[in-house]
Amino acid sequence: SLVTMMMLLRLGATGPRRSVAAYYVSSTGRYRTRNSIIGANSIPPFLRFLSASTSDEGHIASDSEQKLEQLRKEIEALNGGNSLNVQSPKQLSRAIFGDDTTPVNKKALIKAVKELSHDTDQQRLAALVLQYKELRPRRMSPSQDYSLRQVEAKEALDKGMSEDRPNEGLDDVFCVDEMTEAEAYRKNVEHLFVGETKIHEYWKKHLLNLSRPSAQDLVKQLAKTCPMGFDKEASPTTFLHWCRKQKQKNPRCIVFARCGDFYESFGLDAILLVEHAGLNPMGGKARAGCPKYNIQSTLDRLTPEGFSVVVYEESGEEQGKNKLKKRFLSDVVSPAMPTYMFNLVLSEDSQHDQHHYCRPYVGILSLAKGYTVVEVFVDDLAVRVHQRLTIQAIACHLLANPPADPIWYLQNQQEYNKGTVPGGIPFVSRDNKEGREVKRLSPSDLPPVSQDETEWAMSFVLRHVLKVLNHDEESNPLIEKDFRLTQRQPEGVGLMTRPLHSETAKQVGLLSDKAIPSLVASVLSPTAPAASKRLAHKWLLSPPPSHIASSISYIVQHVQEETNALPSTKARPSGVLLQLLRKSQASATVFGDIRASLRTTTDLVSALGEEAASHLLQIVAFETGLPLRNTESLLIACEKAASLIENVIAARIYDGKADDDFPTGTSCEGEKPIIPLSFFQKNEGNWRHRINPDLVKDEYAKVERAAATLERAILEDFFGWERNEGLDDRTALDIFREGKESEKFLGEKKVLYDVFDNNLLTKERQKIGEGFYQPKDRNNRAMKGRHTTKRVEDALAAYVRSCEEARKRVESVLRELSKRIHDERHISAIVCALHANTIMSTVLNHATRAKQLGWSGVSVNDSVAKEDSCKLLLKDLWPYWLERHFSVQNTIDMEGMWLLTAPNMAGKSTIMRATAAAALLSACGFCAPVGRGSHIDRFDHLNVRGASSDIPAEDKSAFGAEMADVAVLLKTCGMHSLVFVDELGRGTSPGDGAGLAAAILEEMLNKGMTGVFATHLHSILDVDDIKTHERLTIKRMAFDQQGDSDEDASWTYKLEDGECRDSLALVTAKHFGVPEKVLDRAKV
Repeated sequence: SLVTMMMLLRLGATGPRRSVAAYYVSSTGRYRTRNSIIGANSIPPFLRFLSASTSDEGHIASDSEQKLEQLRKEIEALNGGNSLNVQSPKQLSRAIFGDDTTPVNKKALIKAVKELSHDTDQQRLAALVLQYKELRPRRMSPSQDYSLRQVEAKEALDKGMSEDRPNEGLDDVFCVDEMTEAEAYRKNVEHLFVGETKIHEYWKKHLLNLSRPSAQDLVKQLAKTCPMGFDKEASPTTFLHWCRKQKQKNPRCIVFARCGDFYESFGLDAILLVEHAGLNPMGGKARAGCPKYNIQSTLDRLTPEGFSVVVYEESGEEQGKNKLKKRFLSDVVSPAMPTYMFNLVLSEDSQHDQHHYCRPYVGILSLAKGYTVVEVFVDDLAVRVHQRLTIQAIACHLLANPPADPIWYLQNQQEYNKGTVPGGIPFVSRDNKEGREVKRLSPSDLPPVSQDETEWAMSFVLRHVLKVLNHDEESNPLIEKDFRLTQRQPEGVGLMTRPLHSETAKQVGLLSDKAIPSLVASVLSPTAPAASKRLAHKWLLSPPPSHIASSISYIVQHVQEETNALPSTKARPSGVLLQLLRKSQASATVFGDIRASLRTTTDLVSALGEEAASHLLQIVAFETGLPLRNTESLLIACEKAASLIENVIAARIYDGKADDDFPTGTSCEGEKPIIPLSFFQKNEGNWRHRINPDLVKDEYAKVERAAATLERAILEDFFGWERNEGLDDRTALDIFREGKESEKFLGEKKVLYDVFDNNLLTKERQKIGEGFYQPKDRNNRAMKGRHTTKRVEDALAAYVRSCEEARKRVESVLRELSKRIHDERHISAIVCALHANTIMSTVLNHATRAKQLGWSGVSVNDSVAKEDSCKLLLKDLWPYWLERHFSVQNTIDMEGMWLLTAPNMAGKSTIMRATAAAALLSACGFCAPVGRGSHIDRFDHLNVRGASSDIPAEDKSAFGAEMADVAVLLKTCGMHSLVFVDELGRGTSPGDGAGLAAAILEEMLNKGMTGVFATHLHSILDVDDIKTHERLTIKRMAFDQQGDSDEDASWTYKLEDGECRDSLALVTAKHFGVPEKVLDRAKV
């Protein structure tokens, strides 16, 4: 009918880019797909031209957009060239009617067109706005549009499908019944990144990974037309428009902007706050925020997830007619720098102890001699370079120490010529489940090696990192010279233990695996500081050079034998403290912590003795990269830095003694003060007792005078005490205190303190006299039942001003102290002191822990001949996760390879893991769960290969993963390597598995490796070339056989010579509850 046709035309013009023909087909019982119309021949001729011209995107929608843009320009011209938000009733009312109150709905606009003087700008403006509102389509988010299409498709299918109507063309229909909620959500997200979109591709993976229903629901509100996804029109003079501009500048960062007492975000940024920070959306919209005092805790939820956040603060100034506050970029908070460096100078908390680990930026160079990894720690301004690493060692390093995004990867020429790395980026899993962002660099980007190779690699990666760090608004950009090279591998130190591979690290409890006990949890006590745990973990994953390991071992032994108590140490995060100093955000509490580290270092050096102190300095020099000549120079440097801090910081900060000058007013004297104590705490608590009072004498004196004036005004106006015009305030207050009437006056609580408005008031005006009035609160409303006088109000304002001046002066002195520390080059002493405290905290904690557990030091032979294989003697070894008296001990006297056989559950995997862990601990200088007299040769590689499992993400079966690890083992390990291989070849047929296992064991023997090869493939024992090899010893795990039956056997967990060909599998199966009938059938 004609009515239907007009309705369809209306829908085609105003709907969200809908096809008119599609609506017709839907309403007449046909069904349609995304891109084609089903039953198109049934469309009436008068609609076919619309079907051709409006399919999918639609020319009608395009023409409407052009018309809307033209109307916007005309409206702007009639408004004096100023932009006008047609969605704002106030702006429209002001432009058309000259006030803010006249309604501007459709009826009012039509009336204005008819009644306003003809041919005026206001009349034309009303007509244009009316036309604009008629033409402007109702906006739908992509998800709403998609949901509508789903419903239409289902309705069409329900109505139109029958036996006489074929299902042609249904392959592309989205049916609600056939799509799960998860699939629908994924489709909604993917739609945001299809075609022309302003949302950065970076956010796609994060939106797809949302798990909270409240966050997923908000995704339906996102639209492509805004970089934040917040598709709401905003005038250029609004806060929302300003936030949108900042998102355009920082498309890969979450934008968090200060708005009054809150920080707010919009669109996808707000959704991520809901997901990760647990915030609630404002009014059900994609808008979220947190109070100003929760900013750091909110950021602490985002940076561990890998997000970078740009934070904007208000400057207090207003701009433009709309009085929009000016804002500035205060800081960029990221996984590499997770502490928000703003307004911390007067903070009293040691917040740096609570912050997350600062992730390093990482560059990986594929060079001829292997991979070189460069780690850049921005907080500590330190760089570590690891050379000649394998892919497996890099993967382990990235798993144990997740880097900040992006990772820079320099391809070698062969990879670059192919255009890609075979199998993807070698050190990232194929599906990149870690979500790492990798920037590939071309070999042409590599400058020629014109200097030391280590410094050359450091310089190359630093240049790329600095491009990320030094954004346009950075006021104090970093340069290459600000960074120092640490943990440099010295030349000519002999054999070095290389960093562990992922599988080895997992098997010895250094990577997260619930089935394997943590090694660090045994090395240090559960109460050890986080910084100490990180240091021990780092040493175990990348064992230090032999001379550093020897120094660690010496200090551990020295501490255990020392009878005199050593100074207590505290491991503090050096990176955060140094960052606070560099950005002049260090508070008095931070300076107190730094001073404590400096003093503790001097006390430690003196208490340790000359030899132990020299070993400590050697470790400190290795960790910091700073040249330390001798202990005397370090003591002098620490003394100078500590003295500088002590001259500025108040003594109570570092000696714990309370000052007696708070608050300033005499009102606090006695039990009944004139003014509540909380008033002085609120106004003076954020700056008093921070620095030496002698440095702010004038400001303190001014505050005291203002406080006395205020107290006197309150005493005379509120309490009605007789005025003494000829006396100064302090003298008058002293007279009042000495008089008898003071008890009478102070016994009545007449002063009320309004904390929110920082005001002192009274409610007893009728008893005191005239001159009182009701003050206004911060919202400019009269405060009922509260009164004050002009004299009190003026005195209060003068006191608040004097407190603000004192606050600014104290803050200035603390900032100047940060600058002096840098200018006078005390940073090196502070860096050494902080690292010395962390090292000694780790060593002391381990020494105490090892003594409690009965662990002993192991002598390490670093003078291993090139032609000799590794030897080790570990007496009375027991597993590191067990207590000594609850475990069975075995002595490991090994030279060459052991072929180990045993029944199931007899402990062969346990003894292999325990031996590998003890060897690793010894190589790092730690004590191990062994008896005294143990010794070991320095080894270059430690390789532990445990039982395999499938790795679907990398298209590897258990056997495939096993063979990949074996290939690495045979390639990297040799004469000085320590290897442990468990149950190789069980993932394939017994014949092939036994053949491969025997061939691999033979190759390990021929290469001169030392270690254990454990197996249940007993046919290996019959291979002549293996069982007669001079470097092979056959061992087994013993068990007691009490009777003739296997069921009478019991495990002893003792190691002995010999072979075991009975795995006692049925006994183990019975032990774990396999039904008897199954076991009986297995015997047959």
